Amino acid sequence: MPSWNLLNRLREKIYLIIWDKKVPIMSFFKISSFLVSLLTIISIVIFYGYKHSPELDKAFYNILYFGFSFYFVKYIITLLFSYQLSKFIRKTWFEGSVLLIWIMNVFLYLFFNINLSHVILEYLTIPSLLDYSIVVIQLFFFIVVGVEVSKVGDFFSRLNFGPSAMMLFSFLILISIGTSLLMLPEMTHQGISFINALFTSTSACCVTGLATVDIASVFTFKGKIIILMLIQLGGINMISFATFFAFISRESSGLKYTSLMKNILDADKLSSTRSLLKDIIFFSFGIELLGSLLIFSYWQITNTSFSIEQSVFYSIFHSVSAFNNAGLTLWSDGLYDISMRHSYFIQTVIMFLIFFGGLGFFAMQDIFLPSNIRLRNKMKWKGLQLSTKIALYTSLALIAVGAVAFYVLEYDSSLARENTFSAMFASLFQSVSSRTAGFNTVNFSLVGQPALLFFIILMFIGASPGSTGGGIKTTTFYLLFKLAVATITGKKYIESKHHSISFSLIDKATTIFLFAISLIFVSTFLLTITEGDINFINLLFEEVSAFGTVGLSTGITENLSIPGKLILIVSMFVGRVGPLTLGIALSKKAITNRYRYASANIMVG
Repeated sequence: MPSWNLLNRLREKIYLIIWDKKVPIMSFFKISSFLVSLLTIISIVIFYGYKHSPELDKAFYNILYFGFSFYFVKYIITLLFSYQLSKFIRKTWFEGSVLLIWIMNVFLYLFFNINLSHVILEYLTIPSLLDYSIVVIQLFFFIVVGVEVSKVGDFFSRLNFGPSAMMLFSFLILISIGTSLLMLPEMTHQGISFINALFTSTSACCVTGLATVDIASVFTFKGKIIILMLIQLGGINMISFATFFAFISRESSGLKYTSLMKNILDADKLSSTRSLLKDIIFFSFGIELLGSLLIFSYWQITNTSFSIEQSVFYSIFHSVSAFNNAGLTLWSDGLYDISMRHSYFIQTVIMFLIFFGGLGFFAMQDIFLPSNIRLRNKMKWKGLQLSTKIALYTSLALIAVGAVAFYVLEYDSSLARENTFSAMFASLFQSVSSRTAGFNTVNFSLVGQPALLFFIILMFIGASPGSTGGGIKTTTFYLLFKLAVATITGKKYIESKHHSISFSLIDKATTIFLFAISLIFVSTFLLTITEGDINFINLLFEEVSAFGTVGLSTGITENLSIPGKLILIVSMFVGRVGPLTLGIALSKKAITNRYRYASANIMVG
């Protein structure tokens, strides 16, 4: 206790001496932080994106060490300027711990020639990673930079971006960064054109799955890592990436940020937004980790030809791709590859990942959150929320109808070489995958027009709200169906599960439907001009697949012209952010006139 008081008195004396210099010093560090972060990130990009040389490696290590040293000095100076030392340490415990580990590593290396990262890896019995201890240091640095970047909330606040603009802006930035990274020499074996890099980045960020190049053979391991990161960020981005900085920034607890998050997340109340974001992260990474472990364990038990490292990466990649409904695989023929075509356990795991990813975070929270389960057990009359029931039951109904339809329509065509069980399982898998994900266990170039048309409907409907999937959403389809039934039966009100549906929701559903139909019509019309030699049904299938962020293709994607690829890029982007952005815009309260014009009678039908 006396030593702590002595430390406080010493700190107070230092604080009095440097008080007049606080503003210029903190301004200097604020500007310097951005420049140092930018410099170090560029050096890391160059380090991984270009071939190594002794000079390049030395410069990289020096920049990385300089960056860490800068952040350590900044942390100490900020600590000295803080009014309440203990409170500051509690608020910054994470970055403080990382920097403390870094300083310990430097101290042990300089004075005792001990590399702390090597010691940790040896203790964890991971000898194969000893040569990659620099990755640990880079990971530490990204954590520190991430914390610093999270403080950019004040900058966005001054720009006064709305939820729609933030969503569009975040996706555009992510796609641009992804395109730039994929064009680096070390990301591909033979290089890649700008249009193909842009298409691949957009497809990954929008979790679509369409590809103009063979992902498995064109990209190196580093390139596939970038694609994996784009899928993960793009999947979460749909409802949280645009406001993720508000979650991790300690400066974002104000009402404005919380309201912004409420609009994007469509939460019931302001107080639930931060906990909802935590649940999103928990459910996402938890389910992906479980899927990865199941796939990896199966490959190890069945003595697959994969090495340990390859099994780990393939398991993570396909689990992330499946849960985020991306549909990208590391096999040239997708899951139709001879080694995966009849791997029913892997396909079952992928189906569950697709289903939960497409069901939506809100529905998963309602179904699986322990507090909600305890509440339903305590209050037997309290069931699932209406939106959860609609998403769950509509999804299951569409899967069942799609499986039966595909089996009946394709039994003598694309399923002709399969036995009864294989044909039924393939039909079920394609029904689950076709609405949102885009994995294929059959050759879609052999699928007939009736099945393609039926799947176009499934892709158009898509996943559920707040999910990683696209389409107009199951709830929109359900509301339009209830509207049609009510109109035909002459009901004045629309009801569902002992609830009345407001006409404002019906108006939103109708607007989203018309928006989607209009975009698909215009894009398909343009594709018939740019790709006149391709069958119309194939063009329509490709366009709906792009808009619905599904990723299924009849095999024409690689043969599209540059204008055709650009049309699909726009469709993927608009299909990913358009319905949500439109929904947010429709959520704003409109100014209503105090007067009404006389009613008009217009003949319809």
